[in-house]
Amino acid sequence: MKLRGLFSALAAGAGLALIASTGTAQAYSPDPEVYNLLQYTDNCPCTHHDDVDGTYFQKDVGGAGLRSLVYHDGKLVGKVEFHPYGEKLWIYDTANDGDTFYVDVWVQRTPASKGVELVGTYAPPGTSDEVDYRVLDLDIPEGNYIELWFSDEADSSSFGESKRGFA
Repeated sequence: MKLRGLFSALAAGAGLALIASTGTAQAYSPDPEVYNLLQYTDNCPCTHHDDVDGTYFQKDVGGAGLRSLVYHDGKLVGKVEFHPYGEKLWIYDTANDGDTFYVDVWVQRTPASKGVELVGTYAPPGTSDEVDYRVLDLDIPEGNYIELWFSDEADSSSFGESKRGFA
């Protein structure tokens, strides 16, 4: 699939920039596993249980929300949610283990001829709290597709990809 190849190439380029701009930290080894949930939000409100604080999607006709749970060695180390209602991205660090992960947010502009854009690379805040989280307002126009890629800060190689949601 050409689009997947384009996302992969762009993600690799963004990873090189990330290495130059961040300090070193212990990399997760082996790579974490990412479990994804795609929720069409036409008929929401919808609630999904998880071990952090649950996930609640509001009604947004034509939208699709994403929830990704990041596990390392069987332990939940992070959670990422994209909420189409308001185009909010929630990023959680649930491990307080001295390591973090990064989320590359890619948007496929509609029509497709407008191309693919890296909106940004984000991470949860690093504090001593048991659970850290950050909420971002992505301001993605209605009908645009969003894809999330996960990487470790030390090696910046992609270890997980979400399903495709849309605003």
